[in-house]
Amino acid sequence: MYACLFFLAEGLRPFRKAALCALLCCTLSSHAQDRRSVTEPTLPTTVCTTLEPRSTGNEAARLQAALNACPAGQALKLQRGPLGDRFMSGPLRIPSGVTLWIDAGTTLAASTRPADFDTGSGQCGRIDALGKGCQALLTLENTEYSSVMGEGEILGQGDQRMEGSTETWWQLARRAQREGGKQNNPRLIQINQSRNVVLYKIRLRNAPNFHVVLDRVQGFTAWGVVIDTPADARNTDGIDPGASEDITIAHSFIRTGDDNIAIKALRGPSRFISVLDNHFYSGHGMSIGSETNAGVSDVLVRGLTLDGTTWGLRIKSDADRGGLVERVRYEDVCLRNNRWPLSLTTQYAKGAVGTSIPQYRDIRFQSVRGQGGQPELQGFDEAHAHQVLLDGVHIEGAAPWKVRHTRLDTATPASPLPDCTARWLPFPEAKDSALPAPTGQVLLVGPGRPYASVTAALADARAGATVRIAPGTYREVVRLQLPGLRLLGEGATPQDVVLEESRSAADTGTTSKSAVVFAEADGIEIHNLSIANRFHEEHPQVTQGAQAVALYASGDRQRFVGLRLISFQDTLYAARRACNSGAACPPARQFYRDTVVIGAVDFIFGNALAYFDGLDIYGIERPQVIVTAQSCQTEGEVCGYVFRNSRVHADAAVQHIVLGRPWRALSTVTFLDSELDGRVISAGFIDWNQENRLPTTRYAEVNSRGAGAVPPGTRQPHMHTLDAAQLHTISSANRYLAGSDGWQPERSEP
Repeated sequence: MYACLFFLAEGLRPFRKAALCALLCCTLSSHAQDRRSVTEPTLPTTVCTTLEPRSTGNEAARLQAALNACPAGQALKLQRGPLGDRFMSGPLRIPSGVTLWIDAGTTLAASTRPADFDTGSGQCGRIDALGKGCQALLTLENTEYSSVMGEGEILGQGDQRMEGSTETWWQLARRAQREGGKQNNPRLIQINQSRNVVLYKIRLRNAPNFHVVLDRVQGFTAWGVVIDTPADARNTDGIDPGASEDITIAHSFIRTGDDNIAIKALRGPSRFISVLDNHFYSGHGMSIGSETNAGVSDVLVRGLTLDGTTWGLRIKSDADRGGLVERVRYEDVCLRNNRWPLSLTTQYAKGAVGTSIPQYRDIRFQSVRGQGGQPELQGFDEAHAHQVLLDGVHIEGAAPWKVRHTRLDTATPASPLPDCTARWLPFPEAKDSALPAPTGQVLLVGPGRPYASVTAALADARAGATVRIAPGTYREVVRLQLPGLRLLGEGATPQDVVLEESRSAADTGTTSKSAVVFAEADGIEIHNLSIANRFHEEHPQVTQGAQAVALYASGDRQRFVGLRLISFQDTLYAARRACNSGAACPPARQFYRDTVVIGAVDFIFGNALAYFDGLDIYGIERPQVIVTAQSCQTEGEVCGYVFRNSRVHADAAVQHIVLGRPWRALSTVTFLDSELDGRVISAGFIDWNQENRLPTTRYAEVNSRGAGAVPPGTRQPHMHTLDAAQLHTISSANRYLAGSDGWQPERSEP
């Protein structure tokens, strides 16, 4: 049974009245939830087309053509490839019955060019009185059984400067707030007048505006979705069902700069909604409103954990946009670090005038445990007083409740409180960061940071400094000349941070001087970024002096992890510093892991002692591409290349892949446990300009796989066979690169 507490508006004095209790203890609907039988979705079984990124520019036309050609019931799958893991795009429309599948490790990123999203008004990227000048990145309109799925990411780039502007999308939103206007920023996903739409496992990040908006949708499931945007990013709601029915949002993680979920009812009622077993972090909480004009009803929120949201369980409206909100059930809820853990307010816009009076009735809080904050239950007036049931609700350490124009029921006996101990989970980050922990001096590069360029930061750096680089493209030449320097890209993928220039041997005088990044000192590390020499892209017809190095590495004990190195001729110069002592020159030990190297001619070359683990080696554009040009030249010289667990392949223009040619007479290269494309030539290696160097080379191949693998003895006749001791040495970078000081480059990052 229930005990009724009636709070008088004037004195907040409780009265118990049996008659009132009988009146208020109406039966809550047993259908206060999605009427469908909803189970976990599954990934598609039929894929119409699989696409890999083709360029760094806007690929919307290519993606839209593939979506349009995909039959209903099938999926367009986006996956990472040798040219990257990111598709840049303007607005896309998903046809009825089609699934957009974004594979793990793949990103669909919104263009930062406002004109790409403009609706025709010319206002996208500007401030006006309406805020309706941009299309969404993804629109589903008048569709049935369409989906967005996969463990990849949709990236809004709200934190990036708009093309042609000095502001980011989010900075525009803040300026609009100060100026009393509305920002024209694109939403991430807009779903209009559709049925049975599914979002499954997808990660949505940094939307310029709302992440997911539903308008007049019948049947929608979001399951296992992750939404991640900073707490200070204005108007970045997570999921907003509006004028929609039969909605389930389950097993999802949401942190954002506005409402984590906001149920609205502007152009029609919203009802039969289930919010089940979700985790919210920063944001404005589990909201209903502010637009409740057409009525919200039959909502079940169960198993919700709110860890650090400003508001917790919240219903908000005012006299300008109010309506009836009824049959709302909150069950098994854990809250902590919330300023207002429970909030039912009818004065959302202060001083709002109108006749659309909000009224909330049959609102039940059952098994709710919170910590701190101040609950507020404030109705509009006595004629529209809240009707609320509290059944097993305890907010430990809360400030005195603000209660006004509210009729409260309490359950006797009360339902048990939830055990929240195991429910405070860390937010699921995009990946387990491989970046090493900073030590010593840390210099921050990026918009709004102390340094606008890497070069500027390095001017103030000391030996052993760490330079952390925010996502963005930095067109500059970078020279690392102090021991122990570390460059760390702070994006979710190496593609998020790009160091680029356009330089060639003809421009700079020699191949070695054409690099974009020079890693010249010992102990240098570079992690999680892209280095691109754009010379060939910008001068495709130039062939003389066209060597264009992306990374020139010449120091000892250097580590390069999670990079993308992009050029055409001579992409990676893995070399040793020049000296005059021949074989006595100290070695340059270098370790490369999980790195993509893109090129066409001799695109991994030099005389370092280098170990490449998990490389993706990708040839481009020429009929024949040549991977290595190693240059050991004297007996006793400590140098050579080992490629372990790597992949050698190429784009469609390539007919033949050559594993290498000897730049010097003792060229030393081993491929170990690697996957070879079927276009790898049967000889494997070729000579250097008919200079008969092959007889003295030290080329070896062990345990290759893939269509390009051949039986032992099939390659050119001068291939070496490695004995057990040699195989033992090359099977580990720690052994191959140990040297006299016992260096261990395969260490795990802290």
